[in-house]
Amino acid sequence: MSFSQRYNLSQPRLTERVRDVLIELIESGEVGADHRLPPEPELAKALGVGRTTLRAALSLLEQRKLILRRPGIGTLVNPSALRIRTQITDETGFQQLIRDSGHEPGVGFQAVRQEALSLKAARALRLQDGTKALICERVFLATREPAIFCVDMVPLALLKKGFAGDEQIRTSIFDFLREYCEEEADYGVAEVLPVNADQRLARLLDIPAETALLLLEETYYNNRGEPLLFSEIYYRDDIIRFRCIRRVVS
Repeated sequence: MSFSQRYNLSQPRLTERVRDVLIELIESGEVGADHRLPPEPELAKALGVGRTTLRAALSLLEQRKLILRRPGIGTLVNPSALRIRTQITDETGFQQLIRDSGHEPGVGFQAVRQEALSLKAARALRLQDGTKALICERVFLATREPAIFCVDMVPLALLKKGFAGDEQIRTSIFDFLREYCEEEADYGVAEVLPVNADQRLARLLDIPAETALLLLEETYYNNRGEPLLFSEIYYRDDIIRFRCIRRVVS
């Protein structure tokens, strides 16, 4: 078998790309149809990547319990974990998250402006209160119905390329960081909060005021531990439902 020609596995963030390809191949049954992955040398050759990259990608799958490594048996596929399409521990693009929830994704309202950070955002980004930032607000649609409202905040000091305040951000915020800030988000820390929709959220998400929402307040960092981005993401839980696998610690 060979998958290297079908998939472009020579781009940045190769480990994550290999992880995603493995999930796709496992779900389609092309790999692991007997609930067991091929030996690492065979799988690395089929993907056209080195064994170090493959091992790193498999480690990511193991962290999510999508695979189980059993000495003397091999690497097994965990069908129970594969059925969990939307894990709260994953940073999945909104459009893919909406697809995984069974809907057709789209983008509705979008606004970009420059203004001072709130005290909470400034503290998360280790900046002084009132520091100016680029604020991007977007509503993501699920089969033409508002499902997610996201507010991304990037300090203006990080911008290395000019960006007009009335432009739209047509890519993911992580692609924006790469292009305009020359920064790569390496990991994020999220706080999960229950909130009720105020009048503005109710209007943007087309729901009654005081409807319960799930709020993720997220701070993303580069590989030096420096904060790059603060986000407030509001989810309608009648459309987007998260699940997670919890490890038992004795």
